[in-house]
Amino acid sequence: MKEQLTRAAALLRQEAGLQKSQGILYLYLLFALLYILLIRVLPPSWRQGVAAGLLLSDPTVLGFFFSGTILFRERELFPSLFVTPLKPGLFLAARALSFLVLSLLLSLLFLTGGLGLNYRPGPVLLGLVLTAPFFTFSGMYLSFRFRDVLSYLIAGGFLMTLFFLPLLELLPQWRIPLYLPTRSSLFFFRLALFPEPAQGLFPGDYLLAALIAAGETGAAYLLCRGELVRFTAGRGRI
Repeated sequence: MKEQLTRAAALLRQEAGLQKSQGILYLYLLFALLYILLIRVLPPSWRQGVAAGLLLSDPTVLGFFFSGTILFRERELFPSLFVTPLKPGLFLAARALSFLVLSLLLSLLFLTGGLGLNYRPGPVLLGLVLTAPFFTFSGMYLSFRFRDVLSYLIAGGFLMTLFFLPLLELLPQWRIPLYLPTRSSLFFFRLALFPEPAQGLFPGDYLLAALIAAGETGAAYLLCRGELVRFTAGRGRI
């Protein structure tokens, strides 16, 4: 157990160094500044809705595309990488955790800079913890399914368009008659930014949304892990 924890800590440090060396950390900080400026110039009545959309569409989705494109540079290393004691599940978890930390940093920076303290940090943190790994695992899964970056980006763009449909519910009198994974995430982000959605809710509503989001993330992890195992066994699409 101690050996596994030591290996996990070393892997997290490696992931953090990779993100810094490739400029991903600095891009997240740049996006945070841009979002602060965007929210600040908007009329006050628009700020919460735009912030909720940004919470869902950027801190989480940046992990989708960055995690996937990085794998295209690393895929030749996988067959030898997992001959070592490093397990595929630990590798995927460390990468998802590293992008989750960046998502939390970006979100809290732009929310505090743009809205001050006029939001509930609890639902924000819970929503990101349940959402960011889902997108990171999904991005990595797609990267194993395609031979080139262009095909991956096209498929990822289509998937993101589908996942973003619940954002239309931030507009007055819009309702999407379709269940999508991002709907549970939007539930928590709306709780964080709007006082009205919390009225009339029961503890079971929060628990149900959290269980659904956690189940979706778990399913994305299992799909991603299975594809990585097949890929390293020589049945991948490289």
